[in-house]
Amino acid sequence: MDNDSLTSTVVINVIVDNGGAAANAPMVDIASPDAGTIVNGIVTIQWTSNPQGGATLVGADSVQIDGGAWMPATVQPPSGGGTGSYDWNTNVWPNGSHIFRVKSIDNGGIVGYSDYRLAIISNGGPIVSSVDFLLDPLNDNILNADDTLTAIITDSTGVIAAEYYIDNTANDGDGTPMALDNPGADSVNAKVLMPISGLSEGQHTVYVHGEDSTNVWGSYQPLTFIVDTKGPVISNVQVKYPEGQSSVKDGDNVIITAHITDATTSIDSIWLDATNINTTSDNQMYDDGTNGDEVAGDGIYTAVLTVNTGFTGDEAFTIYSRDVVPNQSSVSGTVVLDNTPPGAITITVSDPDSIYRNGETVRLVASTDTAGYTVTTDFSTMDNNYVSGSENVQDNGDGTYTITYTISETNTRANGAYTITVVAKDGAGNTTQGTKVLVLDNSGPVASNIDFVIDPLNDNIINANDTLTATITDTNGVVAAEYFIDAIKYDGQGTPMTLNNPGTDSVTARVYFPIDSLTQGEHKVYIHGEDSTEIWGPYKSLKFIVDTEGPEIENVKVVYPEGQDAVRDSQYVLIKARVVDLTTDVDTGYVWINGTNLNGNPTIKLNDRGINGDEVAGDHIYSANIIIATGDNLTAYRNFTIYANDIVPNQSSITSSVLVDNSPPVFTANSTPAGEDKIYRNGDKITIITKWDGTNYSITGDFSGIDVNYVEGAENVVNNGDSTYTITYHISEDNTMRDTKGIVIPKTAYDAVGNGPVVDSSYTVELDNTPPYFYSVDANRNIYMNGDTIKVISIMDDTAYTLSADFSVIDSKYRAGAEVVSRADTIYTITYVISGENTTPDGSYSIKVKAVDIAGNVSEQSTSVELDNTPEPVTFIKPRSGQILKGDVVIEVTVPDDASKVYFQVSPDNGAHWYNLEGTISPDTATIDSVGSDGWKVVWHTDTDSLPDATAYLIKAYAYDELGDFIAYSILDGNITIDNTPPSLQIAVLPEPKGDTLNGEEYTRYIKIEGVVYDLPDSNGVTKVIVETRNENGDHTNSSPIQIPNTNNKFSRKLELTEGLN
Repeated sequence: MDNDSLTSTVVINVIVDNGGAAANAPMVDIASPDAGTIVNGIVTIQWTSNPQGGATLVGADSVQIDGGAWMPATVQPPSGGGTGSYDWNTNVWPNGSHIFRVKSIDNGGIVGYSDYRLAIISNGGPIVSSVDFLLDPLNDNILNADDTLTAIITDSTGVIAAEYYIDNTANDGDGTPMALDNPGADSVNAKVLMPISGLSEGQHTVYVHGEDSTNVWGSYQPLTFIVDTKGPVISNVQVKYPEGQSSVKDGDNVIITAHITDATTSIDSIWLDATNINTTSDNQMYDDGTNGDEVAGDGIYTAVLTVNTGFTGDEAFTIYSRDVVPNQSSVSGTVVLDNTPPGAITITVSDPDSIYRNGETVRLVASTDTAGYTVTTDFSTMDNNYVSGSENVQDNGDGTYTITYTISETNTRANGAYTITVVAKDGAGNTTQGTKVLVLDNSGPVASNIDFVIDPLNDNIINANDTLTATITDTNGVVAAEYFIDAIKYDGQGTPMTLNNPGTDSVTARVYFPIDSLTQGEHKVYIHGEDSTEIWGPYKSLKFIVDTEGPEIENVKVVYPEGQDAVRDSQYVLIKARVVDLTTDVDTGYVWINGTNLNGNPTIKLNDRGINGDEVAGDHIYSANIIIATGDNLTAYRNFTIYANDIVPNQSSITSSVLVDNSPPVFTANSTPAGEDKIYRNGDKITIITKWDGTNYSITGDFSGIDVNYVEGAENVVNNGDSTYTITYHISEDNTMRDTKGIVIPKTAYDAVGNGPVVDSSYTVELDNTPPYFYSVDANRNIYMNGDTIKVISIMDDTAYTLSADFSVIDSKYRAGAEVVSRADTIYTITYVISGENTTPDGSYSIKVKAVDIAGNVSEQSTSVELDNTPEPVTFIKPRSGQILKGDVVIEVTVPDDASKVYFQVSPDNGAHWYNLEGTISPDTATIDSVGSDGWKVVWHTDTDSLPDATAYLIKAYAYDELGDFIAYSILDGNITIDNTPPSLQIAVLPEPKGDTLNGEEYTRYIKIEGVVYDLPDSNGVTKVIVETRNENGDHTNSSPIQIPNTNNKFSRKLELTEGLN
């Protein structure tokens, strides 16, 4: 085989991105994993994102793998920039090469991207391939029923198990098991019935992996699938009838539309079953902008149906839609068919007869089978001025329709009979018609020259009762005349008019014409006459207007100067009002204000010409800019009245008011907030609360008297809404004004309309930039140890300072404020006790004292002290440890050089309790003496002491300096015993047997003495007993010491008696 024929293929994911980075886009750099790293399991992708150009990140960093969806970061970098990360579960990705990148978004919406990074997934265990669904007919992974999931799994050690998860993986072995066709083989087929009933509609992912014989689970192989068990959604079904119709008949087109969508997959087919409408069951619906469809691709499908069934009634149709799965859905509706025309029409005349003349109203009633038709009548045959639709038709709701029409006064049709046609049309356009013959007879007197006698402008506008006149002519002589207003009745039922020459061929008819009962607005008067043959002639009409009311004046507005709610003298105020006349017109030359209360002028003209404050000409808003000039110093509402005439003329008026404020502000009081004492220094904030008599004043403060750098307006003023105003100002740090008391801070007030200035100069402050002065700072002594009390004494130049000291340098346990400060005049004493647990090393330290005055000026001064926790010891000279003593016991010690007092204590219970020795309060007492330069002694009178005898004692000595501060102490390194009580002795004399004779008498030559001796506390303190013998004269004859053994307290001795001596 030729080597050239040996080939292998490697698939590499490549993404081409030619988009450049946006200006000032965040900088994104991937830190790990490195390019080409082999990864497995959970891999943390880390990067840094840094916004540019002062922007901040919005916490929307995300990661994209293989060009897929962007997945949000597990840990977002801080808004100011930093490290982000994403935990990538490679177990659900196939082994092999993958590329990823990171994007970051700042608060301006600018997106920055990292470079692409390659990683190679290599997870151990079985390899899964060929994941599929067995029953999926189109192999499109769209499921609408349970299906069998299959997979091929291979591993060289044998595959023993398989499982799957949907959408999310979990612990190995916790998934749904799959059956293997040959467990343990190197290659197996795994399958399982996968139900979808619990899955939502839409996209899901199934993850399959296997376990080998060494119990290692392999990587997941994902397969994306779609659950779609529902057909398309059909909504908003509409039936559109031909214009003007509410139903359709054969030959009409009806349009049916519906909005059809499928949220999961796509639509395959749509059809409309309209068998009862056009006999077709598979009408096509379109969404391509043709066949009646209005907009292509908008999801609204359209069908145009031509009706041909001949039915009448609500006929059903059904829309069907099927998606690609396929799932099918349907929705039904109805179309109103009407192939039955209206019933026959019967026409009757509602007037006394069917003979009409010009100007007369025809009244007809048309009857048919039901209400709801569109009824029209054509009067063109009878009136050459007839306009289609000018008749009035009223549907009475019972199948009858009332028709009225007024024949025009200028109609030129000849007298005679005319046929008029009434047409009834139903909702589908079916029509039925009927006819009626009417007679036109315009013979009889003719009326002309209708007029009002008093109408001064001859404009037929009337605002009072008038006289109505007319000329009536007829060759047969005019015998009567009458008039009607707005509606004509029957001949002879009108209001009679008086004739100047009844019976002649031409007469003038007159009548008093009252208007009290007429509404405002347009009316029409109808006049006709009767001749001598009792024939009434045609009507002649005249339109007129009743107007007895002046113009309407409304929406009166008073516009004060900007920012003001009142006005003062010398300022302008704009007054507006809407003036209209509902009947005639406003006489624009006669709209004015009586402003006597505002500036003395009773005739201030308002205009609607776009001048003198009027904004828009001709908008019926009349305006006037008026200067205020009342000449007083009051605050009050001042009335004004607007008048308006119409062209009749009628007049109307309305009264309103202007708030005129000529009262200046009134100062009430000043106050200083808690925490401020009116003594300030450079950099301080000054706060003044000033009270006035109003809540809307403009307040300023002048701080130039305390700050050479003050600029007008630099202060801040807050209106508290309760007539008080808080003024704050910060004195400049580099202010060079000299320290001064009684500095005036003037405050100036204007009210809202500018009354002022009113100045208050009652508030004074003090400038103090001079710090406290130390004359001296000294500690009470130079050397201290833990537990000692330090007293730092400062002599100052004033009594009003706050002093503190920092003892942290000498005491590690110091807490600020633990010291106590007292003052006697200008001498301040700061007292502090050094902690017994202080760990500060021995050495020299500087204690800093700080003094603060009322203005906050600070001075500091220091004093040096020494910490010495290893002083010279107290050393015992007398007594020695273990001594047994009685009577006066001399205690002698040596102490450090700076000791000025020594105290002594004894303890009878090994230190549980200590007792002061008498006379140890001072070394000057008679019992305590100084021995040399560093030796001290005390005489302890044990024979009079109240402490127990025959007891072992500890002795302690304390040394103190001249201020009473402790220096050192020592305890004797053993006990001494006090014994002021002699031993107790019991003896017995035992004579020996007689055997010797002296002077003729038998006597005892020897005697035996036996005894027991005791001594406290343990009876073992006696070492020797001395026995003395004396003669009868008391003379000492013999003494003999007896040694007491250590084993007991008994003793015995045999004595020889000497004759004559014992």
